Amino acid sequence: MAVATIQHNRSIIRENAIDGVVDLSSYDLNKDVVSLDGSWQISWNNVLKPGQLNDELTTVLVPGEWKKENMPNGAGYATYKLKIILPDAAKSQTHALYFNRVGSAYKLFINGNEIGGNGIVGKTENQELPKRQTRLFHFDVKQNKSVELIVQVSNFAHKSGGIKTGVLFANSDKLQQTTFRFLLVELLSTCILLTVAVIYLSVFVFSADKQYLFFFLFLFFIALYVAGTGENIIGTIFPWIPWSVFMKIIHIFMILHLLFYNQLLNSMYSQERFTILFKGIQAVSLAYLFVVTFFSAKLYITFLPVFHLIMIATLLYWMILLARAALNKKAEASLVLVGVMFFAATAFIEILYVNSYAHNPRIVPIGLLMLVFSYIVVTTKAYANSNVLVKNAENEKHKAIAQAHVEKAAFLAEKERSSILHQTLTDSESISQVDKIRVNLRQISYIVSESGGSIVYGDKGERLFDLDLTLKRISEIFGTNNQLIRCSKAYIVNPSKARKVVRNKRRYELQFINSEIENVPVGNKYVTEIRSSIQVN
Repeated sequence: MAVATIQHNRSIIRENAIDGVVDLSSYDLNKDVVSLDGSWQISWNNVLKPGQLNDELTTVLVPGEWKKENMPNGAGYATYKLKIILPDAAKSQTHALYFNRVGSAYKLFINGNEIGGNGIVGKTENQELPKRQTRLFHFDVKQNKSVELIVQVSNFAHKSGGIKTGVLFANSDKLQQTTFRFLLVELLSTCILLTVAVIYLSVFVFSADKQYLFFFLFLFFIALYVAGTGENIIGTIFPWIPWSVFMKIIHIFMILHLLFYNQLLNSMYSQERFTILFKGIQAVSLAYLFVVTFFSAKLYITFLPVFHLIMIATLLYWMILLARAALNKKAEASLVLVGVMFFAATAFIEILYVNSYAHNPRIVPIGLLMLVFSYIVVTTKAYANSNVLVKNAENEKHKAIAQAHVEKAAFLAEKERSSILHQTLTDSESISQVDKIRVNLRQISYIVSESGGSIVYGDKGERLFDLDLTLKRISEIFGTNNQLIRCSKAYIVNPSKARKVVRNKRRYELQFINSEIENVPVGNKYVTEIRSSIQVN
């Protein structure tokens, strides 16, 4: 699989050449970019220079691979010829031609002049030097009304030769702008993929979760694969890399990104996986990786269509696995499925293109970015959920700490009350009287001090019983829990029976809920405490 080369969209016009002639007289080449598709003339098994081509030429479709009837083994050499009829406005202007995939070496002549090429054309495998590089050739048409295009092509490296993608033609500035957009799309895609890969590597370092490692490796190798195909960014930056080494690197990247993404889905959705299919994909991929690593390019390129079928089966397997996981409501599987479907669709079109069954709309980077976006959303959501869990845990921790403080305070208060009881209740008689108060607490309205002891009054102001306990001791025992509290020097009241504190001339008095009970005096220093106790109750 190779990333797009010719962007088949409205900005590029596909012109149909007929018998080696293409008429562009009606076009404005300052605005229009034309793909020189159609029937070109060709001389099979000849490497001819301008002036050597005679009228005994046949025709071949461009773009297209060499057919078996012409080149039975895919290896050989030929010379292409095309005449371009120019519009009048094109005279005295600089124009350009864009070549991408030509297998596996070529040399270009314009109006009899050698312009350049890619690699070294040869009549044998030893004479040929294959090269894979996107090229843009600039030239002046001078006063010519037409351009004669001669392309010598040889192939002893690929499984099939020929001009495999459309040749673009336009005014030099216009074509440079167009091809720069091609390059920019792939450059931005590569940078985005590598950036996200580094982020996921960082997440793996801090979390030690292998899923993040697998996704980093997938992104890393697919980013390098994108950079090595299409506009061939790697080849442009490192033109000295030998063709055989370069092809191995690209195919290794292709296999590794498949292996690691398959491993990623296996780790994410192990319960939904089909073990036999998973292991089969891994085994076939590793076998092809072995062939690529240790055998010649011509051999493993021959098996590339078979590996493409494996890739299609793998893409289908991924979608089925994710669909099962989505039905089981597993870890945002439905969102990942959408991303994989986008990627699978663009990859399938790419495979058709590489095998000469379709034009390439240059959308593989879009499919990859959609897949990456789905994982970013999933990861972000998981991070947000983990933050919520952490915050909830912190809130529960604070609540537990607060509850512990309350319980500690209650424990200390009870301890203090017990200590007071221990200090004040020194005889059985006193203990008996305290129990008597506790038993009758709901009927007690107030207690009055009386000659070393006290008198207890009930709900209707009736006298209930007398005590030998002083008001001070009663207040110490029952005041800590707000059961009976001091309201003046001579009175203790039950706040649950009180209504409010009122002002009666120059003093404060306490009214009871039962109006039959007369008001009792409230000392100035007890007013605030009494009012607070009434509100609490």
